[in-house]
Amino acid sequence: MASKHYHSWLMLAVLGGNLAGGSSALAQQAAPAGDSATQALRHNFSIPGGGSLAGALLAFGQQSGLQLIAPSELTNGLSSAGVSGSYPADDALRTLLSGTSLGFKYVSTNTIQIYSTATASSDGTEVLGAVQVDGALDQATNAVGVNGSTDMTATEGSGSLNGSMLTVGSKGATSVKDTPQSVSVITSETMQQQGIRTLNDAMQKATGITVQQGNNSREQTFYSRGFQITRASIDGGSPIDITGGTNFNKRFSPSFDMSMYDHVEILRGADDLFNGFSTTGPGGTVNLVRKRPLDHFQLKYDGSAGSWDNYQNSLDLSSPLNDAGTLRARAVLTRKDSHHFYRTAKDEKTVAYGMLEADLTDSTLLTFGGSYQRIRGVPLSNGLTLYPDGSDPHFSRKTAWVFPWEKSDSDTREVFAKLDQKIGDRWNFNLNYSGLYQRNSTIFSNVAGQIMPDTGLFSSEPIAADASNSNNKQFSFDSTLSGEFDVFGLPQKLTLGANYSKQSYWMTSPDAESNTGGWFGNTGPEMDPWNWDTSVPAPSIPSGYYAYLSSGSSINWGMYSQLVLTPWKPLHFGLGLRLNAYKSNTHTSTANDQSDTSEFTRKWESPYYSVSYDINDDLSWYGSYTKIFIPQSNMISPSGQQIDPETGSNLETGLKYAQPGGLLNASLSLYQIRLVNQGQLIGGNSVDLGGGRQGYYRNAPDANISKGVDLEITGSVQPWWQTSLGYTYNFNKSSELTSDGLNDSISVFTPKHTIKWWNDFQFNDAGETLSKFSFGVGVQAQSKTKQVGAWYDDDFNLHKYNANTAFYAVYSARIGYAINRNWNVALLGNNLFDKTYYSTVGSLNGGYWYGDPRNFVLSISGTFD
Repeated sequence: MASKHYHSWLMLAVLGGNLAGGSSALAQQAAPAGDSATQALRHNFSIPGGGSLAGALLAFGQQSGLQLIAPSELTNGLSSAGVSGSYPADDALRTLLSGTSLGFKYVSTNTIQIYSTATASSDGTEVLGAVQVDGALDQATNAVGVNGSTDMTATEGSGSLNGSMLTVGSKGATSVKDTPQSVSVITSETMQQQGIRTLNDAMQKATGITVQQGNNSREQTFYSRGFQITRASIDGGSPIDITGGTNFNKRFSPSFDMSMYDHVEILRGADDLFNGFSTTGPGGTVNLVRKRPLDHFQLKYDGSAGSWDNYQNSLDLSSPLNDAGTLRARAVLTRKDSHHFYRTAKDEKTVAYGMLEADLTDSTLLTFGGSYQRIRGVPLSNGLTLYPDGSDPHFSRKTAWVFPWEKSDSDTREVFAKLDQKIGDRWNFNLNYSGLYQRNSTIFSNVAGQIMPDTGLFSSEPIAADASNSNNKQFSFDSTLSGEFDVFGLPQKLTLGANYSKQSYWMTSPDAESNTGGWFGNTGPEMDPWNWDTSVPAPSIPSGYYAYLSSGSSINWGMYSQLVLTPWKPLHFGLGLRLNAYKSNTHTSTANDQSDTSEFTRKWESPYYSVSYDINDDLSWYGSYTKIFIPQSNMISPSGQQIDPETGSNLETGLKYAQPGGLLNASLSLYQIRLVNQGQLIGGNSVDLGGGRQGYYRNAPDANISKGVDLEITGSVQPWWQTSLGYTYNFNKSSELTSDGLNDSISVFTPKHTIKWWNDFQFNDAGETLSKFSFGVGVQAQSKTKQVGAWYDDDFNLHKYNANTAFYAVYSARIGYAINRNWNVALLGNNLFDKTYYSTVGSLNGGYWYGDPRNFVLSISGTFD
C-alpha cells in the first residue's frame, strides 16, 4: 500500500478477560482457523449497523474473546452493517467486512489480522476488490480464502455445512446463487460430521444423486436424473473418465480418498459447455477440490474406529517453507483398513499426497504436487440374486459368495500442476495439467443364474472364475482466460479456453477359446448359496490363458467460450459456444482372431444459453438451456452406415437464495431432459460386425424423457442450528418398452422421491459444559423402485420377472465433544433402527446389494498450530 509515513496500528479486542470478563472462558476455547469443531462455536453478537467499522471490530473482539490487529488507515471512513445474533466468529467477521476491500487471516491461536485485498495499478493508485460479491470473483494469487488458503472456494475451517462458492459450471470462483444450473457443495464440515471418507460416501449424501453398487464391493456408479455421471474433474481441470468397472476394457477404477480434498462440487444435468459431450447422457459432473497449503503452520490428526473392524488414521501437515511465506507445502498420509458387514471381503488402502505452492510474483501462483494410492483387497463380486420370479429369498445380510483367494489390487499415481496468472486488475489466466496412472490386477469368481425355489441352489452350475490385468493412463490439459470489461458502466464477463485429454489402456484376460469351461472346468464344485464353502482352493492360472488382449486410446479435445452480458444491472444473459472433437482407436486380439475399430467425431455447437434476474440482493431467478450431443458412431445400421447421433436438450429454471455472509443457501430447480435418436439393438446380437460389435442398430422413434424437481437448503437456519436438506422428484421414461408393454424407465433404480437431510445443533449459550457438545441427526429416504422383465426356460416357456423394493428410511445421529481447543471426539451412529433394505437393485442374474446394517464410528481429531 502506497504511503509516505508510518502507519499507526490499532490493536482491537484484547482478550475478553480484560474488556469483558465473562468471555474469558470462551477465549480459552477459541482456536485458529482449521480447527473446525472449536471454530464452529457460536458467540452472542450485538453490533449495531451504521456505525464505524473500527468500532464494530472493537465490539467484535470484546464479544468473541478474539484479538484483532488492523492498520487504522484500512478502517478509517468505513462503516459496517453490523451483526446481531449467535454465530461462529468467522461468519460474524465476514458479515462485518462484507462490501469492503478487507479480508482476514489467523496469525496465531486467537489473533486475527485484518488486511486489504487491494492491488496497486500501474499508476500507483489502489484498485479495490470486494471480499464478498455476487458472481465470479477475481482469483488473484494474494486472495485468501477460509483458514489461510489461496482457494476462495475452500471450506476447511469454516465450520459450515454450506459452501457458498464453487467453480463447477464455470471456470472461476462463482457464488452458488449466480450459477444458473443445479449445483451442490459437500463441505469439509459435512464430511467430518457424517463420516465421509471417499467420493462414494460423498455422493451418497448429495442431493439428487443415486448411488449403485458396481461390479464388486469397491466400485460404485453415480446417477443423476436417470443418467450415469461418467466424468469428474479435479480443481476444475479437464474431465477424466470415472466409469470404472462399468467399462471393463478400460478398467480405470476410481478411488478418490477425501483426505486429499477440501470439498466436492456437483453439477446435475448436462455440462457440455466446458467438458464436451458425454457418451452416456446428461447425468452431470463432479469437481473435486484439493486441499491447498495454508499460510500458517497446521498439523491435523484424524482417527476413527468403526463396526466390522473399520479403522482409519490420517495425518495432515501444512506450513510455510520460508520467512516470507511465498513458498508453502502440504502433505497428507492416510491408512485405512476396512471390512464389511458381509463375510470375507476386505480392503486395505494407503494414501500419500503432497502439494507445493509458490508465489513466483505478486500476480503469479504456481502449484504442483502428486499423490499415490495403494489398495489391496478381497472383493465381493455381483452381490446377491433373487428367485426367477423376482421374489426375495431373504438371505442373511452376512451372506457373501466370495473366496479368500480372490483379489482386486490397484496402484494409482497422480501428478498435477497449475499456473495462475493475474493480468491487470480484472483478468486471469490459468493452465492446469493432471496425469493419472493406474495398474489393476483382479481374480474373481462368478455364480450363474437365479436361486431355484425348489432346490435352493443356483440355476446354473458350476461356478466360474476369471481374472484380468490392466494398465490405464489418463492425462489432461485445461487452459482458461477469463475476465470482465465494462459496457456503459456495467460489467460484462468473458471466458475463453480449451481442454485436451487422452486415455490409453491395455487389458488382458483369459481367452474363452483357450479356457473352455473356466478355470474350474466342467466339473467345478456345486456351491450352496445358503452355506458358502470358502475352503474351495484357488484355481491354477496357466500363463497361456491370458490370450485375450484389448488395447486402445481415446482423445477428447475442444475449445469453449462463454459470454455473460449485463444490459441492466439485475439482468444477465449467458451464451456458450464449443467445438467438440472425439477420437478413439481399439485393438482386440484373441488366440484365433484380431480386430481394430476407430471412431472420430467433430462438431461445433452452441450448447448453452442462460438468463438470470436478480429479484433483490439475496434472491434471483434463472433459466438455462443446454444442447446435448451424444455420438453413436460404433452403432451400425443394416445398411452398413453409422446411425445418427443422439441429440436433445436440458431445460432448467428455478429460484436461488443466498443469505448475506454466505451463512445460508437455498435453491429450487425444475428441469426437463429430452433425448431423441437413441440407438436400439435390432434383430438380436447374433450378427458379428467385428471389433467386438454385435448386432445392428436403429434410431429409436420415440424420445427419452427425464423431468423433475430439485430442492436444497444448506447452512445456518438459526444461530444454534445448521441444516443440509435435499429433496428430489424425478420421473424418467425410456423410448423402449418392457415385457408388459409399458414404457421402461431410463434407469429403473432411480426413485421418484428422494430426501437427504442432516442437522447439526450446537447450544453455545447454554453454559460452559453444554456448549462443548454438538448434536447431529439425519435421515435418508427414498420411494419404491421396480424392476420388470421376462425370461424363457429350457422349454421356451415365458416367465415374468418383477422385483420391487419398498420405500425405506435410514436414520443417523452423532454426538461430538470438544475436549479442549485442540482435541475433539465424536460418536456417529448409522441406520439406528437397523432397517433391512436393498441399497442397489440388480437384475435377473444378480447385482442386489444390502444396505449397511446398524453401525457406529468413534472418531477423534486434533488440530495444532
